[in-house]
Amino acid sequence: ESQDLAALTSAQVRGFTTAGIAAFDTADFAAMSEDLAALTTAQVRAIQTDDLAGLGTEVFGKLSSSQLAALTTAQLDALRTDQLVTLDSADLSALSTAQLRALSTDDLNALTTAQFQGLGTAQLAALTTEQVAGLQSEDLAALTSAQVRGFTTAGIAAFDTADFAAMSEDLAALTTAQV
Repeated sequence: ESQDLAALTSAQVRGFTTAGIAAFDTADFAAMSEDLAALTTAQVRAIQTDDLAGLGTEVFGKLSSSQLAALTTAQLDALRTDQLVTLDSADLSALSTAQLRALSTDDLNALTTAQFQGLGTAQLAALTTEQVAGLQSEDLAALTSAQVRGFTTAGIAAFDTADFAAMSEDLAALTTAQV
């Protein structure tokens, strides 16, 4: 039962097989929230998407950057926006390009400017044109010149006039291929 899981130590939690983790439900994970950080990356990948999406933001926030980086794209795609906005810039920078591509435009737009600034050039280059077209101009304005250079030519083509106006200080950073 869930209340029994709350009494487990971190070492005991690490002892569960991935099949055992997959059998837990959202209430079980909530009960052992203090020990979620003890889960291995393989155990985190074994959490069912609906159970992960069902976690409250306080419980979800206990996952480390390395655990978040271990999430499958299906798990990441299943997360709620209120869970994603709890991630800090270190958590976001730990995500792979495939994971970032799994985020919806609404999820990306829900990120704060500070969170958005934490994205690396490879992550920005990996965004789809649909994701780039949906970005908010104020987030684009906060990017560094190096980050702006990270966008692909297709990404740059997805910018609108307001985006270019917001990034006016960084336009000189565009490469000739981007222009």
